[in-house]
Amino acid sequence: MLGQDAVLSTDGNASYWTVADELKVDSGFFVAQYHGKGGNGPWHVQSVNRYDSSLKSWMARFRGVATKYLANYLGWRRLLDRFRDNVTPEQFLFHALRTSYQ
Repeated sequence: MLGQDAVLSTDGNASYWTVADELKVDSGFFVAQYHGKGGNGPWHVQSVNRYDSSLKSWMARFRGVATKYLANYLGWRRLLDRFRDNVTPEQFLFHALRTSYQ
């Protein structure tokens, strides 16, 4: 089961829209050149590249993550992104405990 905040990000092929509808997730697309814009909204190719680069540099400090724990690390990163790296210990524990019991 996919989380409520899951997004299917694609190259813009219309067949993916059907997949997104069936999975009941939002979808967006990015391509190098889409009417001269490079994508739409957060799926702009530069936004995707920025996030990819940021995530890779953040993950590098762990020198590899077991697939078993990958979701935990990605959740941690999303929490830091949401609070712009100013998450308090109370917020961190609240979100960690809330997620583990759902």
